[in-house]
Formats: sequence, C-alpha cells, structure tokens
Amino acid sequence: MVEFDINLFAEKLKFVRECYDVSQHEVADILHIDRSTYSYYEIGKTQPNLSVLYTISQLFAVSLDDLINPNIKVSLRLFKNIEEIDFSKYYKMRTSHLKEFNE
Repeated sequence: MVEFDINLFAEKLKFVRECYDVSQHEVADILHIDRSTYSYYEIGKTQPNLSVLYTISQLFAVSLDDLINPNIKVSLRLFKNIEEIDFSKYYKMRTSHLKEFNE
C-alpha cells in the first residue's frame, strides 16, 4: 500500500499549476473554494477532499495517481503540448462545466 505524502502532493500540485501559468486565485475560483484554502493545499497544510482532488486532476489533465502516488514524478512529459493550451478558454469552459456538475 502506498502511503499519502501531503508534502509531495503539495509540490506536485504547485508544479502542475505553474505549468499552466495560472494563479492560485484562478484555480480556487474554478473549484469554488477560497484562495487561502487552495494555498493550504500547495503548502501541505491541508489536503483536498476526494471531490476537489478529482476536479483538480480533471482541470489539469493529470491522473489522480500522478498527483498522489509518491512513486510517480510529475514532469513536463505530461505537458508536452502545454504551449498550445489556451488556459483562458479552458478556464471558461471548465467553469461552465463545473457549474453544471455542481448543480
């Protein structure tokens, strides 16, 4: 059984967000949480519940395993086409999708 390492998760989460060049505030808005709550995820002070964790993985197009398994390193290989991603369009689409999902 793989043990959850909150500090490693926090590092991976920050890395993935920075790869998309978006702010904590933007991600928090999409997740419908306070920016400070999201910030706590990135510093390892707290961890998201399963629903938020799943939404984060969908938002950044990474698997849950990539985020929480300490034996998997998240690297730029996962983002080979990141230059082609227009996050502003994705942000609008995802926000719309999440509103439907949360209703």
